[in-house]
Amino acid sequence: MAKVVKNVFHLILCMALVLTALFCFSTLKADAASLYVYGSTDSAFGTIAVCTVDSLNVRKSASTDSAIVAKLRLNDGVVIKDTVTVGGTKWYKVKSGGVTGYVSAKYLVNGSKAKAIAKQYGTLTAKVVCSGLNMHEEARVASSVTATAPEGTILIVTEDKVKGSDGSTYAKVSYETDSSTRTGYIVRSKTYVKYYYRLNAANPVGSSSSSSSSSSSSSTEAGTTGSGTGAEIAAYAKTFVGQLPYVYGGTSLSSGADCSGFVKSIYAHFGVTVPRTAAAQCSGSNRISKSELKVGDLVFYGSGSVSHVAIYIGDGKICHEANSRRDCVIDNMTYMSNLYGYGTYLH
Repeated sequence: MAKVVKNVFHLILCMALVLTALFCFSTLKADAASLYVYGSTDSAFGTIAVCTVDSLNVRKSASTDSAIVAKLRLNDGVVIKDTVTVGGTKWYKVKSGGVTGYVSAKYLVNGSKAKAIAKQYGTLTAKVVCSGLNMHEEARVASSVTATAPEGTILIVTEDKVKGSDGSTYAKVSYETDSSTRTGYIVRSKTYVKYYYRLNAANPVGSSSSSSSSSSSSSTEAGTTGSGTGAEIAAYAKTFVGQLPYVYGGTSLSSGADCSGFVKSIYAHFGVTVPRTAAAQCSGSNRISKSELKVGDLVFYGSGSVSHVAIYIGDGKICHEANSRRDCVIDNMTYMSNLYGYGTYLH
């Protein structure tokens, strides 16, 4: 009898482990913020697909007459949930960017083709799967520990397969805390981390989007180069939410930017020149009070000195490159307690 009970217990334990593993894998397909889609470096990308055109409409149903619920940019990722054929056209039901919808299958690739695109254009990440992972100052475990990444932390791999002086293989990684960027070397072992390619997810659109647009249309942007209004600047900034990665020192609206680089490039799109750093953008602006703050103006953060900047988009909200864990997001203006002040280059 004791042997039967023991066998039943082992069977239940094994089933629990299998269910846990399946749950963990599914959650890695799209992160909690729904800004990214993850594809395992060991998988064939069977259910992960990549968009091969720019500004692909995601429809509410499998029809070009259906409402648009999101847009996919070139090399964005989706999770394929189902396949349907309507009037001879093959559609994928996909989940991406916090929305579920339908896209024409001819504009997506999966399998080995998707993995090749992810390897070239995605971001290699490492999720910590142990209770705490030490990051070292140099590529050797005997060097000092720069940080200990908690379980579940998504690390950005900035340099992979580094040969250490002790003969082991390492990866140079980084992650953002609320106050700083932590960097260091970790042993390249799948025991402590699981490696994934991170792809940008779809960008949801408002319910007022036209439902008569073609299933693959040219990219649309708010505003044009030249003198833009604050509303145009804010609208343009919001098109990068969930799309543009945070890159320290970056100013690119295609490959990544930091907080001030994002502001500088958004403003430059409308012919407005601002300094490079958040502190310089603050000192160079026309300082205003909260009551004078208008859409498109800048909000500065910092204790004693300015260390962060965001674009005000109205209703007490900002659009900004937050950090490498959150990238380009929309937050309440009071999301940080160290609000420094306000400035404008527009009025």
